[in-house]
Amino acid sequence: MALTDIKIRHTPPQIKPLKLFDSGGLFLIVNPNGSRWWRLKYRILGKEKLISLGVYPLITLAKARERRDDARRQIADGIDPSAERRAVKAANEDTFESIAREWLATREHGLAPITVFKTKWMLESFIYPDLGSRPIRGITAPDILGALRAIEARGRHETARRTKQKCG
Repeated sequence: MALTDIKIRHTPPQIKPLKLFDSGGLFLIVNPNGSRWWRLKYRILGKEKLISLGVYPLITLAKARERRDDARRQIADGIDPSAERRAVKAANEDTFESIAREWLATREHGLAPITVFKTKWMLESFIYPDLGSRPIRGITAPDILGALRAIEARGRHETARRTKQKCG
């Protein structure tokens, strides 16, 4: 029997997590604290996997079914939805700021403290506000040039030159 919105709303939390099954591997976990999570159970390459589709009521039953169908299409095409999510997340985590901080951390022990301080100051003051949250693969030379021109507009030509070195 298919799951209904009325059944979802009127199922009270239990002592242990409770699973309310729909169809096609879709189910809702009702946790003891009252939270409700949509999950999808699927098999790919002979392995059983589980992914989260969102939280009820933000994700309605109809929306959860749409997400289930989208994931099923990916599985039919030989794509693991879980691996796809991880790849997208990894690509978004490689931001300019995270790479720059990692680079500075590896060089920090060989530099004078004032050099490390000035480098952090330049990046945090001039580059991170514009480019810090962007994926490193999506940043082009004109993007960096725009940030450097903003520094030059303040009359800080030497700071712009040094910031360009650090960004390189």
